[in-house]
Amino acid sequence: MKKVSRTIVLALASLLLAVSSAGAGTVRPLAFEENRGQTEAQVRFLARGPGYGVFLTPSEAVIAPRGGGPIRLRWLGARPAPAISGEGELPGRSHYLLGDDPAQWRRDVPSWARVRYRG
Repeated sequence: MKKVSRTIVLALASLLLAVSSAGAGTVRPLAFEENRGQTEAQVRFLARGPGYGVFLTPSEAVIAPRGGGPIRLRWLGARPAPAISGEGELPGRSHYLLGDDPAQWRRDVPSWARVRYRG
């Protein structure tokens, strides 16, 4: 199981590095935000890099480069509803104050250095 996990992490890291290098020329660590309504419901965590976004769902990771089609990494053979959690909480919080309705605003959204899938 560890070998498979490392392979997935390395594949995802390689793709992100390639997208980053093609875009801005610099590589920055990603900060994964919990999805609290700032994107589609099936997304559990999301991250943004220079020229791309990453969306993590129970069944796949989607890398969405600007101006190109999405790259999908599916978790073949995984449980349909794995436990997904953020690890290494980062300082600071994000706030989404969009529109006139405060009930739709998202405040104090935490960010994480890593996301772990169990199962």
